[in-house]
Amino acid sequence: MTFSVVPLHQDIHRHIRLNTRLSFDEFSDRQLFAMSVHEFPRASSEYPLLFVKDSETGQFKAVALLGLTPGENLYAVPGAAKPNYWPQALSNYPLVLIADPNNQSQFSIGLQTTSPLVNDTEGELLFDEQGQETAFLTQKKQNLLKAYEQQQITDAFAVLLAELNLLQAQKFSVDIKGQSFELNGLYIINEQQLLQLPAEQFNDLRQRGFLPAIYAQLNSLHQFNRLAARKAQAMA
Repeated sequence: MTFSVVPLHQDIHRHIRLNTRLSFDEFSDRQLFAMSVHEFPRASSEYPLLFVKDSETGQFKAVALLGLTPGENLYAVPGAAKPNYWPQALSNYPLVLIADPNNQSQFSIGLQTTSPLVNDTEGELLFDEQGQETAFLTQKKQNLLKAYEQQQITDAFAVLLAELNLLQAQKFSVDIKGQSFELNGLYIINEQQLLQLPAEQFNDLRQRGFLPAIYAQLNSLHQFNRLAARKAQAMA
């Protein structure tokens, strides 16, 4: 779908309401969905959590795998069961942060106006009759800023894993109903390499609070079976 984000304004959006229904419908072509390291422990019970490498910057990004083929989101197909965990970014959407092009440390709140969640009859108001932000909007703004801070930590986490040579490329193959699916360009944490780290580096990971996320990522690989089951259902 087409995305059209505009700065939120108390006059223009005075009577706008946001439906708070959680759904992947607007991201039906997202095979990968960004995740923060803080979400790993809970998200690992639903999604395979992986890393992908940005072809332009070479930086690694943490993601949840939602499909077995490019452009596929098995959580957005008709009749798909709801996940037991929704990514944090969905709970804030269609509100987003807009970075100031002249100062990347300054942000404003943006609204994805073409989202079907935006309407004037159902959901939560963003501004009251006096043009003041509602408690709902205040909370959403706090959530967005918290999500940004967590993303900064997640990016630092990925950089550290790469520096410690803990990320390894991993090919995944699965056969479903006689059809083979192969996934490339994905990275996981190398558990053997982790166990061989010098004590000082391992303790640094522990002191930074990254160990739960590391083991959550490793455990999340079992969720490939869950994803394969969704694919089989979609193929039925």
